[in-house]
Amino acid sequence: GLERFWHTNPVRHRFDFVNVYGCFAVEMVCLYKDCVSSGAPSEWLRLVLLLHITRILRVVHYIHPLKQIANFVVRLAPTYYRMGMLLLLVYYVYGQFGQQFFGGLIYSRNPALEGTDFAQSNYWPMNFNDFNSGMVTLFVLMVVNNWFVITGAYIKAAGTRWAVLFFVSFFLIVNMIVLNILMALIIDCSATVREEMERQEEEEEEGAAGGST
Repeated sequence: GLERFWHTNPVRHRFDFVNVYGCFAVEMVCLYKDCVSSGAPSEWLRLVLLLHITRILRVVHYIHPLKQIANFVVRLAPTYYRMGMLLLLVYYVYGQFGQQFFGGLIYSRNPALEGTDFAQSNYWPMNFNDFNSGMVTLFVLMVVNNWFVITGAYIKAAGTRWAVLFFVSFFLIVNMIVLNILMALIIDCSATVREEMERQEEEEEEGAAGGST
């Protein structure tokens, strides 16, 4: 019955319920609004296509590598959340300090930056003139995208080599500590998930063998 369907394998069955009946409801709306014959792009048609595409997620349960990756991502969600909050805190602190130390120093007519790789690459949005731009700049620094070009520009704009401490400390805290901790947790979780899936498969095989006898 419906209660057994809803509570047995709840993730898969509830996904099927929402997807199938949601798609049916949206298709009825499309027929009522005559979305197809109008010729104009419709948000309802896009929603129908999106719901049909999400059906491919059902394949994850039947393909072992995909199932392992899906379980892996679900198990890592709390870890990503904690590390994300830690990164957000570090970003916020460095964003505030960046505004205090370097706010207003990066602009296209700054003579100190004339002819530099920073100016030639049009990296002007990489600044701490406001909080949002500071967050973008810190992300670029985290992924080490021309890190030395940005750092060199700020050293010249600030007029002191002590400015390098800001960027080196950010690199050490984020790239060498936080992200390495995240990678270690990912590796540890992947081994744990693999062992649990192998144990679950063995139990299912034993249960199937016991049922057949």
